[in-house]
Amino acid sequence: MIRERYAIWNNKGGVGKSTLTFHLGTHYASTHPDEEVLVVDMCPQANSTMMLLGSGEKGESKLIELETRDPAPTIAGYIAERIKGGTNPPGAIDAGLWCHRVSEINANLPSNLHLVPGDGNLELLAAPISYYANAQFPAAAWAAVHSWVRELTDAVTKGDGKWTVLIDSNPSFAIYTELAMIAADKLLIPFNADDSSRHAVSAIVRLLYGVGKANPVYDKFTFRQQTQDAKLQAPRCHLFVGNRFTQYKGSAKAYSALSEAVGDELYSIYGKTPTFFTPRTTNTDNRKDFLSRYTVDVRDFNTAGVVAAHKGVLLSSLKDGCYDVHGQQVEVRKDRIKECVDSVAAVCDRI
Repeated sequence: MIRERYAIWNNKGGVGKSTLTFHLGTHYASTHPDEEVLVVDMCPQANSTMMLLGSGEKGESKLIELETRDPAPTIAGYIAERIKGGTNPPGAIDAGLWCHRVSEINANLPSNLHLVPGDGNLELLAAPISYYANAQFPAAAWAAVHSWVRELTDAVTKGDGKWTVLIDSNPSFAIYTELAMIAADKLLIPFNADDSSRHAVSAIVRLLYGVGKANPVYDKFTFRQQTQDAKLQAPRCHLFVGNRFTQYKGSAKAYSALSEAVGDELYSIYGKTPTFFTPRTTNTDNRKDFLSRYTVDVRDFNTAGVVAAHKGVLLSSLKDGCYDVHGQQVEVRKDRIKECVDSVAAVCDRI
Protein backbone atom coordinates (compact mmCIF):
# COMPACT_ATOMS: atom_id res chain seq x y z
CA MET A 1 0.00 0.00 0.00
CA ILE A 2 1.37 3.39 -0.97
CA ARG A 3 1.11 5.99 1.78
CA GLU A 4 2.29 8.91 -0.35
CA ARG A 5 3.76 9.47 -3.83
CA TYR A 6 6.09 12.48 -4.15
CA ALA A 7 8.06 13.84 -7.08
CA ILE A 8 11.03 16.08 -6.29
CA TRP A 9 11.11 18.50 -9.20
CA ASN A 10 11.94 21.99 -10.37
CA ASN A 11 12.45 22.79 -14.05
CA LYS A 12 15.44 24.88 -12.97
CA GLY A 13 18.75 23.04 -12.59
CA GLY A 14 21.16 23.25 -9.66
CA VAL A 15 18.56 23.52 -6.90
CA GLY A 16 19.55 20.27 -5.16
CA LYS A 17 16.86 17.82 -6.31
CA SER A 18 19.06 14.72 -6.24
CA THR A 19 20.83 15.58 -2.99
CA LEU A 20 17.49 16.30 -1.35
CA THR A 21 16.10 13.00 -2.68
CA PHE A 22 19.07 11.14 -1.20
CA HIS A 23 18.72 12.74 2.23
CA LEU A 24 14.92 12.51 2.42
CA GLY A 25 14.92 8.88 1.33
CA THR A 26 17.68 7.76 3.69
CA HIS A 27 16.50 9.79 6.69
CA TYR A 28 12.84 8.84 6.30
CA ALA A 29 13.74 5.17 5.95
CA SER A 30 16.01 5.25 9.04
CA THR A 31 13.38 6.98 11.20
CA HIS A 32 10.42 4.91 9.94
CA PRO A 33 11.68 1.31 10.15
CA ASP A 34 8.11 -0.01 10.03
CA GLU A 35 7.63 1.46 6.52
CA GLU A 36 9.24 0.85 3.13
CA VAL A 37 10.71 3.69 1.07
CA LEU A 38 11.00 3.53 -2.72
CA VAL A 39 13.20 5.96 -4.66
CA VAL A 40 12.62 6.08 -8.42
CA ASP A 41 15.38 7.94 -10.25
CA MET A 42 13.86 9.56 -13.34
CA CYS A 43 16.85 11.79 -14.11
CA PRO A 44 19.27 10.68 -16.86
CA GLN A 45 22.17 12.04 -14.79
CA ALA A 46 21.29 9.40 -12.17
CA ASN A 47 23.00 11.35 -9.38
CA SER A 48 20.68 10.17 -6.62
CA THR A 49 21.23 6.59 -7.79
CA MET A 50 25.01 6.91 -7.54
CA MET A 51 24.74 8.45 -4.07
CA LEU A 52 22.48 5.65 -2.86
CA LEU A 53 24.70 2.93 -4.35
CA GLY A 54 27.73 4.17 -2.43
CA SER A 55 28.59 7.41 -4.22
CA GLY A 56 32.00 8.27 -5.67
CA GLU A 57 33.68 5.66 -7.83
CA LYS A 58 31.76 2.85 -6.11
CA GLY A 59 28.36 4.29 -6.98
CA GLU A 60 29.41 5.16 -10.51
CA SER A 61 30.89 1.71 -11.18
CA LYS A 62 27.77 -0.04 -9.91
CA LEU A 63 25.53 2.16 -12.04
CA ILE A 64 27.59 1.44 -15.17
CA GLU A 65 27.40 -2.28 -14.41
CA LEU A 66 23.59 -2.08 -14.14
CA GLU A 67 23.27 0.01 -17.30
CA THR A 68 25.20 -2.53 -19.37
CA ARG A 69 23.15 -5.59 -18.41
CA ASP A 70 20.58 -6.96 -20.86
CA PRO A 71 17.94 -6.12 -19.94
CA ALA A 72 19.23 -3.27 -17.78
CA PRO A 73 17.54 -3.45 -14.34
CA THR A 74 17.05 0.31 -14.35
CA ILE A 75 14.30 2.78 -15.15
CA ALA A 76 15.54 2.94 -18.76
CA GLY A 77 15.52 -0.85 -18.99
CA TYR A 78 11.94 -0.95 -17.73
CA ILE A 79 10.76 1.72 -20.16
CA ALA A 80 12.58 0.00 -23.02
CA GLU A 81 10.63 -3.18 -22.26
CA ARG A 82 7.38 -1.21 -22.26
CA ILE A 83 8.32 0.36 -25.60
CA LYS A 84 8.75 -3.11 -27.07
CA GLY A 85 5.12 -3.76 -26.24
CA GLY A 86 3.94 -0.40 -27.58
CA THR A 87 0.76 0.69 -25.84
CA ASN A 88 -0.35 -2.88 -25.12
CA PRO A 89 -1.21 -3.75 -21.52
CA PRO A 90 1.93 -4.96 -19.70
CA GLY A 91 0.52 -8.04 -18.03
CA ALA A 92 2.37 -8.75 -14.80
CA ILE A 93 5.32 -6.42 -14.16
CA ASP A 94 8.32 -8.23 -12.67
CA ALA A 95 8.97 -5.71 -9.90
CA GLY A 96 11.94 -7.67 -8.61
CA LEU A 97 13.80 -7.11 -11.86
CA TRP A 98 13.62 -3.33 -11.76
CA CYS A 99 13.69 -2.60 -8.03
CA HIS A 100 16.72 -3.17 -5.76
CA ARG A 101 17.11 -3.24 -1.98
CA VAL A 102 19.75 -0.57 -1.49
CA SER A 103 21.42 -2.14 1.56
CA GLU A 104 22.37 -5.21 -0.50
CA ILE A 105 24.64 -2.90 -2.51
CA ASN A 106 25.45 -0.18 0.02
CA ALA A 107 25.42 -1.61 3.56
CA ASN A 108 25.62 1.91 5.05
CA LEU A 109 21.93 2.54 4.33
CA PRO A 110 18.72 1.15 5.86
CA SER A 111 17.32 -2.21 4.74
CA ASN A 112 13.84 -0.73 4.12
CA LEU A 113 15.13 1.56 1.36
CA HIS A 114 14.54 0.47 -2.24
CA LEU A 115 15.63 1.90 -5.58
CA VAL A 116 14.63 1.82 -9.22
CA PRO A 117 17.98 3.07 -10.57
CA GLY A 118 18.41 5.95 -12.95
CA ASP A 119 20.10 5.42 -16.28
CA GLY A 120 21.82 7.74 -18.75
CA ASN A 121 20.06 5.89 -21.57
CA LEU A 122 16.76 7.40 -20.46
CA GLU A 123 17.63 10.44 -22.56
CA LEU A 124 17.87 8.23 -25.67
CA LEU A 125 14.38 6.88 -25.05
CA ALA A 126 12.70 10.29 -25.18
CA ALA A 127 11.91 10.06 -28.91
CA PRO A 128 10.31 6.58 -28.84
CA ILE A 129 8.34 7.44 -25.69
CA SER A 130 6.96 10.50 -27.47
CA TYR A 131 6.24 8.47 -30.59
CA TYR A 132 4.05 5.96 -28.77
CA ALA A 133 2.47 8.56 -26.49
CA ASN A 134 1.32 10.64 -29.47
CA ALA A 135 0.20 7.77 -31.68
CA GLN A 136 -3.20 8.26 -33.28
CA PHE A 137 -4.15 4.67 -32.47
CA PRO A 138 -5.21 3.46 -30.00
CA ALA A 139 -7.15 6.49 -28.82
CA ALA A 140 -5.89 6.23 -25.23
CA ALA A 141 -2.19 6.01 -26.19
CA TRP A 142 -1.15 9.17 -24.33
CA ALA A 143 -2.72 8.01 -21.08
CA ALA A 144 -1.33 4.47 -21.43
CA VAL A 145 2.26 5.58 -22.00
CA HIS A 146 2.19 8.27 -19.34
CA SER A 147 1.02 5.68 -16.78
CA TRP A 148 4.03 3.39 -17.26
CA VAL A 149 6.02 4.64 -14.26
CA ARG A 150 2.97 4.82 -12.01
CA GLU A 151 2.22 1.21 -12.91
CA LEU A 152 5.77 0.27 -11.98
CA THR A 153 5.44 1.85 -8.54
CA ASP A 154 2.13 0.01 -8.09
CA ALA A 155 3.83 -3.28 -8.91
CA VAL A 156 6.77 -2.69 -6.56
CA THR A 157 4.56 -1.72 -3.62
CA LYS A 158 1.89 -4.38 -4.15
CA GLY A 159 1.00 -6.43 -1.10
CA ASP A 160 1.28 -5.81 2.62
CA GLY A 161 3.26 -2.97 4.10
CA LYS A 162 3.19 0.79 3.93
CA TRP A 163 5.29 2.56 1.29
CA THR A 164 6.43 6.12 0.67
CA VAL A 165 7.53 6.81 -2.91
CA LEU A 166 10.05 9.52 -3.81
CA ILE A 167 10.67 10.24 -7.51
CA ASP A 168 13.77 12.21 -8.43
CA SER A 169 13.24 14.22 -11.61
CA ASN A 170 15.40 16.00 -14.15
CA PRO A 171 15.59 19.75 -14.82
CA SER A 172 13.43 20.95 -17.73
CA PHE A 173 10.19 19.25 -18.77
CA ALA A 174 11.04 16.32 -21.02
CA ILE A 175 8.66 13.51 -21.94
CA TYR A 176 10.06 11.30 -19.17
CA THR A 177 9.48 14.17 -16.73
CA GLU A 178 5.82 13.97 -17.70
CA LEU A 179 5.82 10.26 -16.80
CA ALA A 180 7.33 11.16 -13.42
CA MET A 181 4.62 13.74 -12.83
CA ILE A 182 1.81 11.28 -13.56
CA ALA A 183 3.45 8.77 -11.21
CA ALA A 184 3.28 11.27 -8.32
CA ASP A 185 0.40 12.80 -6.40
CA LYS A 186 2.34 15.54 -4.65
CA LEU A 187 5.32 17.76 -5.47
CA LEU A 188 8.31 18.69 -3.34
CA ILE A 189 9.95 21.67 -5.03
CA PRO A 190 13.48 22.70 -4.03
CA PHE A 191 14.55 26.26 -4.83
CA ASN A 192 17.47 28.59 -4.19
CA ALA A 193 17.37 32.22 -3.20
CA ASP A 194 17.98 33.75 -6.60
CA ASP A 195 15.96 35.56 -9.23
CA SER A 196 15.84 32.58 -11.57
CA SER A 197 14.20 30.49 -8.84
CA ARG A 198 11.54 33.14 -8.45
CA HIS A 199 10.84 32.90 -12.18
CA ALA A 200 10.94 29.07 -12.04
CA VAL A 201 8.04 29.06 -9.58
CA SER A 202 5.80 30.62 -12.22
CA ALA A 203 7.19 28.31 -14.90
CA ILE A 204 6.29 25.24 -12.84
CA VAL A 205 2.69 26.37 -12.61
CA ARG A 206 2.48 27.13 -16.33
CA LEU A 207 3.99 23.80 -17.34
CA LEU A 208 1.87 21.63 -15.05
CA TYR A 209 -1.44 23.41 -14.86
CA GLY A 210 -1.46 26.14 -17.50
CA VAL A 211 -2.47 29.70 -16.74
CA GLY A 212 -4.11 32.50 -18.63
CA LYS A 213 -6.01 32.39 -21.89
CA ALA A 214 -5.74 29.25 -24.00
CA ASN A 215 -3.60 29.54 -27.13
CA PRO A 216 -5.43 28.28 -30.26
CA VAL A 217 -2.19 27.03 -31.85
CA TYR A 218 -0.44 24.97 -29.17
CA ASP A 219 -2.77 24.69 -26.19
CA LYS A 220 -4.13 21.31 -27.25
CA PHE A 221 -0.59 19.91 -27.03
CA THR A 222 0.11 21.18 -23.51
CA PHE A 223 0.51 18.87 -20.53
CA ARG A 224 -2.51 20.51 -18.91
CA GLN A 225 -4.79 19.79 -21.85
CA GLN A 226 -3.43 16.30 -22.39
CA THR A 227 -3.96 15.32 -18.75
CA GLN A 228 -7.50 16.67 -18.87
CA ASP A 229 -8.29 14.77 -22.07
CA ALA A 230 -6.74 11.59 -20.66
CA LYS A 231 -8.51 12.02 -17.31
CA LEU A 232 -5.19 11.91 -15.49
CA GLN A 233 -4.14 14.14 -12.62
CA ALA A 234 -1.07 16.37 -12.41
CA PRO A 235 0.50 16.34 -8.94
CA ARG A 236 -0.26 19.22 -6.60
CA CYS A 237 2.36 21.44 -5.02
CA HIS A 238 2.90 20.16 -1.49
CA LEU A 239 6.05 21.79 -0.15
CA PHE A 240 8.62 24.30 -1.40
CA VAL A 241 12.04 23.59 0.10
CA GLY A 242 14.44 26.54 0.26
CA ASN A 243 18.03 25.37 -0.02
CA ARG A 244 20.83 27.59 1.28
CA PHE A 245 23.98 26.52 -0.50
CA THR A 246 27.50 27.74 0.10
CA GLN A 247 27.66 29.44 -3.29
CA TYR A 248 25.25 32.09 -2.02
CA LYS A 249 27.70 34.15 -0.01
CA GLY A 250 25.92 37.46 -0.14
CA SER A 251 24.55 39.21 2.91
CA ALA A 252 21.74 37.74 4.94
CA LYS A 253 19.70 40.79 4.03
CA ALA A 254 20.03 40.05 0.30
CA TYR A 255 19.13 36.41 0.84
CA SER A 256 16.11 37.40 2.88
CA ALA A 257 14.93 39.80 0.18
CA LEU A 258 15.11 37.10 -2.50
CA SER A 259 13.33 34.62 -0.23
CA GLU A 260 10.62 37.20 0.33
CA ALA A 261 10.24 37.64 -3.43
CA VAL A 262 9.81 33.88 -3.93
CA GLY A 263 7.30 33.85 -1.07
CA ASP A 264 5.35 36.70 -2.64
CA GLU A 265 5.20 34.85 -5.96
CA LEU A 266 4.01 31.64 -4.32
CA TYR A 267 1.33 33.35 -2.25
CA SER A 268 0.11 35.23 -5.31
CA ILE A 269 -0.31 31.96 -7.21
CA TYR A 270 -2.06 30.37 -4.23
CA GLY A 271 -4.43 33.31 -3.95
CA LYS A 272 -5.49 32.93 -7.58
CA THR A 273 -5.69 29.13 -7.75
CA PRO A 274 -5.43 27.28 -4.41
CA THR A 275 -6.37 24.01 -6.14
CA PHE A 276 -2.79 23.84 -7.50
CA PHE A 277 -1.71 23.09 -3.91
CA THR A 278 -2.39 20.14 -1.62
CA PRO A 279 -5.15 20.97 0.85
CA ARG A 280 -4.42 21.52 4.54
CA THR A 281 -6.71 20.70 7.44
CA THR A 282 -7.61 24.36 7.98
CA ASN A 283 -8.00 27.24 5.56
CA THR A 284 -5.03 29.43 4.73
CA ASP A 285 -6.14 33.04 4.41
CA ASN A 286 -2.98 35.08 4.92
CA ARG A 287 0.58 35.10 3.63
CA LYS A 288 2.20 34.16 6.96
CA ASP A 289 0.06 31.05 7.39
CA PHE A 290 0.58 30.08 3.77
CA LEU A 291 4.38 30.23 4.03
CA SER A 292 4.42 28.31 7.32
CA ARG A 293 2.38 25.51 5.75
CA TYR A 294 3.82 25.31 2.26
CA THR A 295 7.49 26.29 2.62
CA VAL A 296 10.44 25.12 4.68
CA ASP A 297 14.08 26.21 4.75
CA VAL A 298 16.90 23.69 4.81
CA ARG A 299 19.02 26.29 6.52
CA ASP A 300 22.22 24.37 7.17
CA PHE A 301 22.23 21.97 4.26
CA ASN A 302 25.85 22.66 3.46
CA THR A 303 29.11 20.81 4.15
CA ALA A 304 27.67 17.99 6.27
CA GLY A 305 24.98 17.22 3.71
CA VAL A 306 27.44 17.27 0.82
CA VAL A 307 29.90 14.98 2.61
CA ALA A 308 27.23 12.45 3.63
CA ALA A 309 25.89 12.30 0.06
CA HIS A 310 29.43 12.00 -1.33
CA LYS A 311 30.13 9.08 0.99
CA GLY A 312 26.72 7.46 0.53
CA VAL A 313 26.01 7.38 4.27
CA LEU A 314 23.26 8.55 6.58
CA LEU A 315 23.62 12.09 7.84
CA SER A 316 22.92 10.88 11.36
CA SER A 317 25.83 8.40 11.16
CA LEU A 318 28.35 11.04 10.04
CA LYS A 319 31.10 11.81 12.56
CA ASP A 320 32.89 15.09 13.00
CA GLY A 321 36.32 15.32 11.43
CA CYS A 322 37.99 15.75 8.04
CA TYR A 323 36.81 13.95 4.91
CA ASP A 324 38.33 13.61 1.47
CA VAL A 325 35.94 15.01 -1.15
CA HIS A 326 37.32 14.88 -4.69
CA GLY A 327 40.89 15.24 -3.40
CA GLN A 328 40.15 18.06 -0.97
CA GLN A 329 40.04 17.79 2.81
CA VAL A 330 36.68 19.01 4.10
CA GLU A 331 36.08 19.54 7.80
CA VAL A 332 32.71 18.62 9.24
CA ARG A 333 31.81 19.80 12.74
CA LYS A 334 29.50 17.98 15.13
CA ASP A 335 27.21 20.97 15.57
CA ARG A 336 26.84 21.36 11.80
CA ILE A 337 25.93 17.70 11.43
CA LYS A 338 23.14 18.12 13.98
CA GLU A 339 21.86 21.25 12.26
CA CYS A 340 21.79 19.44 8.94
CA VAL A 341 20.02 16.40 10.40
CA ASP A 342 17.46 18.68 12.04
CA SER A 343 16.85 20.43 8.72
CA VAL A 344 16.23 17.20 6.84
CA ALA A 345 14.03 15.94 9.68
CA ALA A 346 11.95 19.13 9.40
CA VAL A 347 11.21 18.31 5.75
CA CYS A 348 10.49 14.65 6.52
CA ASP A 349 8.03 15.74 9.18
CA ARG A 350 6.05 17.51 6.45
CA ILE A 351 5.76 14.45 4.22
